[in-house]
Amino acid sequence: MFMMSNPNFTIRHWSASQPFRDENVRRHFVEGYRMAGLPE
Repeated sequence: MFMMSNPNFTIRHWSASQPFRDENVRRHFVEGYRMAGLPE
């Protein structure tokens, strides 16, 4: 469902576009997205 409404989503693009102050928080989200099987 998520990819149907966001067909161009990639973890790499999302990560580069997010203004996280804490790199550990970014890594937490990236790992979760990978575990969910979202595209790199």
